[in-house]
Amino acid sequence: MRYRAGCLQERKPYPCGYRTDDRHTCTCLGPAVQRYRARLSGPLLDRIDLHVEVPAVPYEDLRGGLTGSTSAEMRARIGAARAVQSARYAGTNCRTNADLTGKLLEEHCALGPDEHAFLEGAVHALALSARAYTRILRIARTIADLEWAERVLADGQDAEYGGATGAAADVAEARPEPSGGGDVPEVPFMGVAGPIRVSHLAEAINCRALDRERL
Repeated sequence: MRYRAGCLQERKPYPCGYRTDDRHTCTCLGPAVQRYRARLSGPLLDRIDLHVEVPAVPYEDLRGGLTGSTSAEMRARIGAARAVQSARYAGTNCRTNADLTGKLLEEHCALGPDEHAFLEGAVHALALSARAYTRILRIARTIADLEWAERVLADGQDAEYGGATGAAADVAEARPEPSGGGDVPEVPFMGVAGPIRVSHLAEAINCRALDRERL
């Protein structure tokens, strides 16, 4: 039986922990920062899909309570995006965007001229490796899927399969069985979903924070 494992790790971006905190002064000197960052080598860093900075939460937000999407809404959105991927990769060795390599990566992460130009500029400006480039494409594909799923949920969450309107009217009616347990949201989905846009690439690059800081 095959198993898929994920790894989540946390660390401060700088030794003092205050580099991005406007309320405190960063006390880290150049050599100390270099030694601290050297603990995570470039080859290992390249193999981490997402580098996300989590800023300190201001008092006003703590006092005001939680805002944004609920857990149920996020679960539905992710489930719909996974359904898109299940349909897209049916009959292949891939299950999710994270599995994309070679020709499948080229096919399902195809870019238009504007997107090519944007990503080429980012690769040169940030001196990104081939592995980082591949991960950015996979992340951008996932962001595009999540955006499409959000539109489908908004347009078709109260409709039966085949009875949706708007964005959901363009989706396929087939519904794959969940491969990892749990329920697939009862919404229409599209096997290909929307194309990767510049905005998706920009957000994917923002999810590679440590790549940007290596310069």
